[in-house]
Amino acid sequence: SSRVVFSSLSPLFPGEEEEDRIITMPPKATSDRKRKQAAEVPEAVVSSDDQSNRKARRRSTDASVSAVASCQTTEEATVADAARFNSMESIGKMIQDLFDSDNAKVNAALDTLDLDLSRNKNKCEKIQAVGGCLALVQLLKLWLEKAIAIVPACDQVAELNELAELTTLKNTLYVIISLTFQHDESRDGISAIGGVEAVVKIMKTFPKCQQLQKCAIDTLGNLAACGIGKKKVVESGGIEVLLSAVTNNFNSASICENACWVMANLVCDSNENTGLLISLGGATAVAKVRTKWSDNDEVLKWVRILAKWIGREMNSWADEKA
Repeated sequence: SSRVVFSSLSPLFPGEEEEDRIITMPPKATSDRKRKQAAEVPEAVVSSDDQSNRKARRRSTDASVSAVASCQTTEEATVADAARFNSMESIGKMIQDLFDSDNAKVNAALDTLDLDLSRNKNKCEKIQAVGGCLALVQLLKLWLEKAIAIVPACDQVAELNELAELTTLKNTLYVIISLTFQHDESRDGISAIGGVEAVVKIMKTFPKCQQLQKCAIDTLGNLAACGIGKKKVVESGGIEVLLSAVTNNFNSASICENACWVMANLVCDSNENTGLLISLGGATAVAKVRTKWSDNDEVLKWVRILAKWIGREMNSWADEKA
């Protein structure tokens, strides 16, 4: 899907092209909603201070309109302040609705938040300001526990429509994906308060629900784009659940592609993480994906990148002194 945020990388491998370098972007097969976010650039917002400075310069060159200009400046600033207040109040109300007892109202609030973020990325700051990161993480935990309490065999659930709670989990993940897209503060905030662990638990609990797995993989990919998120993904068993997602869903090109994308960014420039991936059977899983999707260029792109990091790590073992 949409993100194009380059990570810092070590020198290229011999014969490696610049385009092969790891980039933190979700693959093409994921939601078009995120592609639109990257393309839609919000109009520049002029602060009331900037407006005031421009009018002050005008007043200094035309004293006859100074009173009118001053009045307009004050009025415009008041309107702008009122709009900001109303916007914050509206977002705050939606955050409160996330914990309503009516599931339909919760999903409606999530849909509205997601739509707002797709239209205006600047709303990330406002959602953060009213406690949105904490609310979303708590919501994930709450609805996951509800789902676990209702279904005795969560590991056998394959479709979202088998349980209403799963749709709410999916919608919550959608909002987190949108919120953390190209927004470091949200990534840091959600990662710092248990967001990564909650997403990993969802993947472990519902391993056969492909729609939920896809959303969770994209969410982990976004959160792993920051230092604290990457560390927590590895520490909480993120590599294990990504490998399980691939193993359980070899028939899904998008899951294989997205999981390989996230793992490629986790092992990038990290011998420790690459070694962990290998020890967990990552090389075998990547080989199986390559065989299964030998005619899918999008999947093979990430397979090749993963293979380079795995190969580099294994080659270093041959150079070790006895």
